[in-house]
Amino acid sequence: MGYYTKYDLKIKSIKEEPEISKADVWEWIKNQNEKSDMFYGLNGDSCKWYDHEKAMRILSKKFTSFLFILSGEGEESGDIWRKYFTGGKMQMANAVITFEEFDEKKLT
Repeated sequence: MGYYTKYDLKIKSIKEEPEISKADVWEWIKNQNEKSDMFYGLNGDSCKWYDHEKAMRILSKKFTSFLFILSGEGEESGDIWRKYFTGGKMQMANAVITFEEFDEKKLT
């Protein structure tokens, strides 16, 4: 068993002239995770990728011209987050779910 998360990875160039192409970044991810189902998770399926922070820190140290934005949605309700990686460092941002206040004018 285990905990499944649906991952989405976005890559943004943070320097005018990147040191390496985005295609090379994807190739590195694929090569590092051949024996894991993590790569399938980046294609929209849920998977178990328990060491994603470690892998993304290594990746962001290797490709310093990019900001990596890894979003995740876990099995449990409300488990939605985004992690930003650059230069081996990470910023964590949990989703904030809000509801509109009651507005009588919106009654149908």
